[in-house]
Amino acid sequence: MININKDIELIKENIECDRVKVVRFEEKIKNNNRKEYKLNIICCSFDNEQDLKDYWRIIVDNVALYIQSKLEKVIELYNVYIIFFIDDINEELLYKIEQDKYSSRKIIIKKAMPESEEKLKSVVNKRLFYFNIEKAVNNFSILEILNNCEKEFYEYIDSRDLLKDENIDEIVNILNKNNLGGDFIE
Repeated sequence: MININKDIELIKENIECDRVKVVRFEEKIKNNNRKEYKLNIICCSFDNEQDLKDYWRIIVDNVALYIQSKLEKVIELYNVYIIFFIDDINEELLYKIEQDKYSSRKIIIKKAMPESEEKLKSVVNKRLFYFNIEKAVNNFSILEILNNCEKEFYEYIDSRDLLKDENIDEIVNILNKNNLGGDFIE
């Protein structure tokens, strides 16, 4: 992750609050085609909720105008992240900001922005790039689940040695009767 100091003053344009701190990073990514593109990550620190409420949209607009508008690759346009650091925020404002679809992905981290660049990069990396996916240990069988939850469907399938085209109508009827097939099976 590379710290980009240029454009910081443009991002802070029209913000009448000296306590707002802004840091910008670019992260180079190689996709499966071995083509390289950049993620733009803008971190903003707010001391209080009122300042965030007053200025978050201005920051988003400035990022769209001064950073996003200069991006040439479509994939880069969709990979602009604005991370707001604040110790305390009400859930309504958090939801409003994070669900805003304009320009960029907005993320709120409920803690103070780390002072050191190294710690900040670590927090950002964990939030954006770290996935803790564990393989399920449970061994289960789909037939066992059907036997327990959808007895009629299980018995129908179990009673057939091979499913033939003429059996499909009966399967569809069972699925529709039990609301398993949704509204699309006819």
